[in-house]
Amino acid sequence: KERFYLRNLLGIVVTVLGSVVVVLNAPPALEDLSLTSFKTLVTAPPSLIYFAVVGAGILLLWLSEPKFGHRYLLLNVGLCSLLGSITVLSSSAISHFITHLGEDPSVLRSPIPYLLLPVLVSTAVLQLKHLNLAQKHFDSSAVVPVYYLSFTICSISGGGIVYQDFWRFTPLTAFGFVSGCLFCFSGVYLITKRGTVAAGRGFSDAPPAAPPYVGAAIGPGGQQLAAAICESARSVAPSRLARLGK
Repeated sequence: KERFYLRNLLGIVVTVLGSVVVVLNAPPALEDLSLTSFKTLVTAPPSLIYFAVVGAGILLLWLSEPKFGHRYLLLNVGLCSLLGSITVLSSSAISHFITHLGEDPSVLRSPIPYLLLPVLVSTAVLQLKHLNLAQKHFDSSAVVPVYYLSFTICSISGGGIVYQDFWRFTPLTAFGFVSGCLFCFSGVYLITKRGTVAAGRGFSDAPPAAPPYVGAAIGPGGQQLAAAICESARSVAPSRLARLGK
């Protein structure tokens, strides 16, 4: 059972407030995305750098997850968020293509939508897998807010770089966006701060220690008696097996 503290409630309020500020100050999305503009945007130098960084991050986290996934929450959650940014980019492009299908029937003859569809499905499935792993090793009170924050930041950043949404920032919206991110980080810190939520499930190979009250209840004499009974059972068992064999 997870314990809920006043600091958790304050963290949730701060995180929600920061998320609202981030969404209200997010850069305006690209309204018209044709096949030509999509190819131009994804092959631009900022997009190539972004894809290289995200790909390297996914590979590094994926290689580290089997060994350290149960110790560090951000491994699986980071994988979910980076994969989620690719999912959002793919779904945004496909939705634009479908919306403008009547105006541009050549979309059906282009290989781009058919390449984006398996990317969309595979990244969505991998997100679910690693989110389940994160919830297996850590409490939901820690996983949910961290995933919510990281997914939101990665998704907005992906669209901002690849679709050049950040290029349409104004100084006021840029300040609001950064302020909202800081609010979100502060809220997640309050929620996941050590001692404010139930500790993550530990992993240990050591056998569980016997309750201290057991020895106190039976006393030294009882412990000697138990040892004698076990020893006699070991000596009697072979003789009984020999009789059954006859």
